[in-house]
Amino acid sequence: MSGVQGLLGKLITDQQQRDAIHIAVAPVIAGETLYPGTRVALDADGRAVAVDENAIGIIDPFLTGRVRTGQTVWLFLMPGSVTVIRHEWIHPAFAEQSIKSIPMRVQAERWMRNFAEEVGLSYGIVLQAADEWIDSDGDVRYVQQGSEAARNAMWGASKSAFWTNYEVIRGRPVPEHLRENCFCCTC
Repeated sequence: MSGVQGLLGKLITDQQQRDAIHIAVAPVIAGETLYPGTRVALDADGRAVAVDENAIGIIDPFLTGRVRTGQTVWLFLMPGSVTVIRHEWIHPAFAEQSIKSIPMRVQAERWMRNFAEEVGLSYGIVLQAADEWIDSDGDVRYVQQGSEAARNAMWGASKSAFWTNYEVIRGRPVPEHLRENCFCCTC
């Protein structure tokens, strides 16, 4: 990388001129309260959280106030970390996602939270049930008091939407043979 882009994050040690740069940015959801310039990484849910080491970028340094948990903000990726740059880029921390998939993730998470509320389970428990189902190759069905509503919803029109939204949230494909009901009741 030549010019000023290759020097960002380092002191200037030789003669330089004014220049312009491209900085890769991505919309991310704050996983905790963050401040402008905070070094962050993405947690298991793809939300930005403050880190001391292995940061993939910083929270928009031009903001004038804090970012609250759940708010969406620009993440400025570390100089030299992006493997391909155009107006859409690729970065290892984002797996195969593109900037277009972030709004899909927000929509998928919203759908899954509504599903969890509808069936009387927490969002985390619903995702845990699906994770265990996938990780066990369908050998573990999630049983919880009151999960009959989840079981019934999964057998209805929600089954296809459930797995589609799960794939977007977790960033992992669900094999066709596992796109079944991962809930059962305790009755």
